[in-house]
Formats: sequence, structure tokens, C-alpha cells
Amino acid sequence: GDTLNPIAARDSLTVVVPQGDLLPPDLLSVTWTGAAGTPAGGSHTTTAAPISTIGREISIPTSVVAFNLGKAVTVTYTVTRNGTAYPPSQPLTLPVQAIPNEDGALPKPAIEGAVGNELNIGSLVGTENLRIAAWPLQLSGQRVWLRYDGTDTAGNPTEEIVWTGQAHNKTGELVTLAPHAWLKTLKEGTDLKVTFRLNFDKVADAATAVTFPVRTYTVRAALTLPQPSVKEAPGTNLNPIAAKDALTIVVPHYTDMLGTDKLSVTWAGTAGAGSHTSAPVDVGTVGIKNIPIPNSVVAFNFGKPVVVTYTVTRNGTAHPPSQAFSLSVLNIPSGDTGLPTPIIDGFAGTEFDISKLVGTEQLRIGQWPLQVSGQRVWLRYDGILPNGSATDKVVRSGVAHSSTTGLITPADYAWLRTLKNGSALTITFKVNFDKVANESTAVIFPLRTYQVKTVPVILKENFDAVPVQYIPPGNSLDIPSMTITTTAGASIEFFSQTNKNVLAFGNAGTTHLQFKSTYSAISFWHSNIDSNVTASVYNANGALLQTKTLPTGLSETSFFSVPGIRRMEIRHSASEYFNVDNFVFTI
Repeated sequence: GDTLNPIAARDSLTVVVPQGDLLPPDLLSVTWTGAAGTPAGGSHTTTAAPISTIGREISIPTSVVAFNLGKAVTVTYTVTRNGTAYPPSQPLTLPVQAIPNEDGALPKPAIEGAVGNELNIGSLVGTENLRIAAWPLQLSGQRVWLRYDGTDTAGNPTEEIVWTGQAHNKTGELVTLAPHAWLKTLKEGTDLKVTFRLNFDKVADAATAVTFPVRTYTVRAALTLPQPSVKEAPGTNLNPIAAKDALTIVVPHYTDMLGTDKLSVTWAGTAGAGSHTSAPVDVGTVGIKNIPIPNSVVAFNFGKPVVVTYTVTRNGTAHPPSQAFSLSVLNIPSGDTGLPTPIIDGFAGTEFDISKLVGTEQLRIGQWPLQVSGQRVWLRYDGILPNGSATDKVVRSGVAHSSTTGLITPADYAWLRTLKNGSALTITFKVNFDKVANESTAVIFPLRTYQVKTVPVILKENFDAVPVQYIPPGNSLDIPSMTITTTAGASIEFFSQTNKNVLAFGNAGTTHLQFKSTYSAISFWHSNIDSNVTASVYNANGALLQTKTLPTGLSETSFFSVPGIRRMEIRHSASEYFNVDNFVFTI
């Protein structure tokens, strides 16, 4: 061709001599003469040799090209025949092209540890090198320039100049230590440019140096991540009760926070259920971020230290965790008022009137802070028997409960009825929040203490102790076994019959018998019923349990058998007198 692309001569440079009148014994040599002013290395003459040995294609060193970039050279050949050297051939004037800046055939500088076009300066360890692969027409002694350009954390341009025309001594890859200290001053998300330049002719003239393809990296800086805090902990101590509804990790507004950053927080406590790492969430609006995590982790760390950190992921790269926040999770003290107190249905005060028990009461513990299914519980009653000896009833002993909304269990009706009048009844409830069946580490809830009140349980009533009297409609009479109340229209009378008192019913209406205790069965005698008379029994809540029509006749007995009897109503529609007596009660 008319010109020489120097890249085409990177591996070989060959002068082709025409055949002409050449004879095999002729000696042949070629001369490459560099442009005027070119250093000696830019010209070359080969040693004369027989054509029969070397042929007409004569190789010369490719290094001569490097000294003649952008210049014209002259190429000639000389023939020697029978010892006589003939004048040189007509010259070939050959322009050598310049290598353009950032030519694609030249290598780009590369910093070890970079991933694609990103350089995470936070992960640099200080031993990473800058590498420039071997380039076309490379010669030891060529002059090199190397510089880095970037932006510091204050947003100002900054540079690091490494070489300024020094001669290198490599014939292969060029390797030099990257400027780690300077790199670590760069601002996150900015561009870092690495520029390498070379003068192929070994002249220290920056104006004629060729710029290799510039390497541009996006800087991923080592973020400064201050420690987080816990919203529910005013300092470094967390009262577990304060986290009963929520547990929130507060990530501060760290330097260079981006809306596209992803945050995850880690609560490192006891292994397993006592630790948690949240799924990454976008920062979104830049500023302080509140990230909720399950408050269930608190229950497994009572009295223990916890370490809280957060991690920032930017453009798919996770940065090292933030500074750690050391948190002490306090114990919940036994009897803490933030815990619910056990209660038996119908007994909100301090008096526990056994006569008011109906047998269907429940013992209830309200939902407690940090309650989760599977926690171990202990439940017991402690009281005093009539003979003064202690008695207890263990209901739960370290079993796992299955509720998330408190605990409900039937009150032990039979055991409660055995307690001494005026004695103390204590209900103790304990929970091990970490699901371990170890009573020694369980938290004792506030105790429920009742003052027991009992009345003698009357099992018979024959009215012999009731004075003879008349009870008009709408009035009441209280006797040890019951309170008798007449409604409008109804009347009753106590009178003596064969030296025994009976209860006589007169005008039509309804009479209420409110018993002082709860019974499972009642029988009573009645006489002189001529028409429709019914008796119904109810529990303490007023629920109807059973209704019977009383048999007519001079002397009959009626019997009710159903748990929870607390009240009876006797109704008669006709104005007639009939008698009732000899009540027998079964507990």
C-alpha cells in the first residue's frame, strides 16, 4: 500500500524485493532509512546474504516503526554480484501512519479488584496493582506518563500523577502499585479516570505521546455508617415491656445516603429465634429510616446483650456492616405491673365468696407482652383448709401453651369450695418467655390474692325455724338457706301444721327462691295442688336449666337434677292454697 499502519507491523516487518535481473548467487541487503532527525533506532540495514538463501522477502526489526510514527521513511535494496556492489535501488518512500489516541488496538489500564466498570475502594486491601498489558511495538526505554483523575469527598477535582515521561524497562505487561491512599479519598458515585500515555520513539516529549484508551471507573466508596439505635430503648438498655407492641431499628441519615440504597438490619442475639436479619428495603426518601423487626426476638434475650447493625447495598454491592450498637435487654422483674394479674370470673375484687360460685367460672390471664404460642407456663392455687393445713392445686407445670391472646382455663370449682373461711387464696402464674421449661428462670406475674368467704352449706330446709308470718305481694324474706320474694299478685304464708312449719302459697303469681349456695340437685315436698303449678330452676347467670309441672295430689315430691342450680321460680295461675316443705339440697 501507499502507507504503513504501524499496528499491522506489530509482529513483523518485511521488505519485498522485485525479481528483476536478480540471480541466485547475488547478495542482497535492504535498508530502512528513518525520517530526518529520527533516533538511530529508527533506521536499519540488513546484512547482505545470497538470494538463494534468504529469498526476496527480507525481514527487518519491527522496532524501527516505533521511531517513525507519523513520518515518511525510505526503503532501498542493494545487490552485490561477483564481489561488485551495485548502487542502491530506486527508493520507496513510505509514510508511516501515526497511532491515534485511544486506538482500540492499545490496551486499557486496569486496577486489580475492580468489577467491570466499578471500583469498590472500600474493599481495597492495599496490595492491588494497576496493570497495562503488552502493547504493539513495545520497547524497553519508551517514555511513559500515568495519572489518575477523580473527585474528593468534598466534591473537588483531585489528581494523582505517577509517571511524567520516565523510561520504562519492560517488554511485556507493565505493572505498578495502585495509589491506595489517594483512591480512598474519592467520593462515592463519582468517576475515576486512569490515563496512560506513551512516546514510542523514547523521546520525553509529552506533546507527541500517544494516549492509550482511558479507563473510567465509577467509585464505590467505603461508606461511613454510624451505629443504629432502637426506638423502644431510650439508651443502651431495653425494657422488654417497652417492645410489647413493636421493635424498631433506627438507621441514621448516614453520609452520602442515596434513595436507591437498600437497607437491611441485623439483631444478633441468642441463636435461632433470638436473632433476625430483615429483608433489604429501599431507602426511598433520604433521611432517618425506621425499620421494624419482629418483637418476638426480645423474649429470647432477657438479661442478655444484643448487637444491632445495618447493611447498605448499593448497585448490587453490599458494603460492610455499620458500626455496632450494643444493647442490653433487661429482665422483666417478677410482679411487674406491665404483666396481667390472673382473675376468676365474677371476682374482680379481693373478696372470694365461695357461695357465689356457680361451677362454670373461668380463670383468665389477659394477653401479656411478647406472648407467643409455645411459651412454657406454670399455674397454681394455694390456700388453707378448714383444719388450718396448707393446700394447693397445680394446674400447669411448665407445659407449652398454644394461645397468642392470654390464657383461659376452668376454675377448679371443687377444690375452691374446700377452702377455709377468712383464709387467703393465692393464684400464681409464671411464664418462661424463651420457651424453655425451666421454672427457675420463669417470670412470676402479679399474684392474685383473694380473701375467702364461706357460708355454711345448707343441705336441708324445713322452715321450722321460720316464724309464722304472712308475706304480702312484692315483698321478700331472707332466711339462712334462701331469699324468698313474691311478685305482684302473689302471696305466701308460713304457718304451723301438726307442729311443723310449712310454706303455703295463696294468690296466683310467681314466687322466687334465691338459694344461698349452688346445687346440683334439689327435691321438695308439696301438697294440695289441684291445678297447673310449674317450677323452674336457673343458674347464677339467670339461664334456665329445667322446668317441671308439679304433680297434683295430697302429698307429692318433686326432684330437679341439673348442675348449677341457684334459683327456683314457682308459678301458679289459680288462686289456691298449696303447701311446700322439706327441701333437700345436693352440692
